Amino acid sequence: MKKVFCVFLAVNLCFGTLSACTKPTTQNSTTTAAATTADTTSESLTEATTTAFKKLTDAQIAKLSAAKFIEYTEDLRSSNYTDDDITDQIADLTAKQFLNYLKINDLKNIIPFIGANDYNASAELKSEKAYSFFRDFHITGYEMLKVGNMNGFTGYKVVLNISQSRSEFFPTGTCRWTLEVGDASQDMPPIHLFKQANKAISILADSDFGAAVDFCYYFSESFYCFQTLNDFNKLTPSTKDSVAFNDFCFYVIAFLDYNSYDNSSPFNGPIKRTLIEKQAKNVLGITNVDWTKFEDYNKKTDSIEIGGRDGSWLYDTLSSVNFDSSTRQYTVVIDFYADAAYILKAKTMKYIVSENADGSLTLLSTALLFDSGVEIASGSM
Repeated sequence: MKKVFCVFLAVNLCFGTLSACTKPTTQNSTTTAAATTADTTSESLTEATTTAFKKLTDAQIAKLSAAKFIEYTEDLRSSNYTDDDITDQIADLTAKQFLNYLKINDLKNIIPFIGANDYNASAELKSEKAYSFFRDFHITGYEMLKVGNMNGFTGYKVVLNISQSRSEFFPTGTCRWTLEVGDASQDMPPIHLFKQANKAISILADSDFGAAVDFCYYFSESFYCFQTLNDFNKLTPSTKDSVAFNDFCFYVIAFLDYNSYDNSSPFNGPIKRTLIEKQAKNVLGITNVDWTKFEDYNKKTDSIEIGGRDGSWLYDTLSSVNFDSSTRQYTVVIDFYADAAYILKAKTMKYIVSENADGSLTLLSTALLFDSGVEIASGSM
């Protein structure tokens, strides 16, 4: 799973030069005046362009909303794109802004900073209720120390001094935290990790936990399936709903591709329909898909070939993985989060996976162990 950062390039505005043709003497004054006006306008526009970005003081920055802060850091980067230290400067500003939001219990601005925004007003209200614990403590002060690059982000050691709290997330007293900050942009949340320093979590994106764990993650990511199932034929939509059916077929193929260790993938070229049917049965036990109804089915060659897919990901950690050598089965438990900072668990899933003789994997069942009712956070390229 890759996290992609958008780089904002500066746009240079070029202003054309105005010229006037020689006219009779009676029009010279008008021509000169027009030229003077054009020059003045050009100078004004040039000056406006060079002075459009105004650097704010710390006090002014602290008053910015999350959206305005992100806009400000984007402009700051654009105006200083040749400055090698600008990334560190923005990271420091972002870390400080987040901690300031925490200090004043500014929930409305904390939520977008940690990537917990949802897709509609109703879901947003649900998020505010779920994250209401950010209002249940009082911070008297904090300290932060930059520790450098951590998993591609800028890491900080943070000490919070909490005088009173009604939240188990933020215990009273002096507490140490780990904070990781990325580029603040409209496409990516600024905070990528915020956890108590003594709390260990295993982020799937940061380590290799083996093919079986990836297999389980990609199942839920591909199908956005978070339910208890032991018959995955139940996931197949009716062909009458062409949009849902075509999407499902694509997700099946994408998932099969994750489990493939050869070139037998429609992403690499045309693959016979019968082979896809065989793979779907072996990997997921799915046998009820009429692949001839899939929009990318080629009737002449009885094959399927599809283009590339967009990158997307969910925010998750590995809770546990166990292998029973007698049954050759993996039991995998994954926690999925409602935010990009790995603060609030949204759902917990358990997967039973069989390892076949050739090393390939078959998903036997899934079980929803925990559901907070809050949407799982996701990212995409």
